[in-house]
Amino acid sequence: GKYGARGEVEYALKVAAMDVHNESPFRYLLGVLKECWKGEGAVTEGEEEVNDLTAVVKDKLNEMKEQGSAQVHTALVDLAEREGDQEEAKKLCGELKDNLDKIREKYWAQRIDMFK
Repeated sequence: GKYGARGEVEYALKVAAMDVHNESPFRYLLGVLKECWKGEGAVTEGEEEVNDLTAVVKDKLNEMKEQGSAQVHTALVDLAEREGDQEEAKKLCGELKDNLDKIREKYWAQRIDMFK
């Protein structure tokens, strides 16, 4: 129902904000959003509600961005990809590759190569 996805998103954002380096709430948050985007599962929201929720998440993530969290950037990559903003996605992947998530440097290099 209406409250379902929004409630879950707000809760996940609250938990994520407490520790931007904890992967779990970000994974959960994107899981809920992806369900909404597909319009499947228990969270079938109206398109307007889904777009609004997505915008709320994007704003919150952008607020957290300066904290230099790989989790925040990774989530923003998914949002940029969904919006078809390849330039933004590429830039975020570059920051992950070079600074925030060097351990997975090869993975981010591959993601960047996918944006042509």
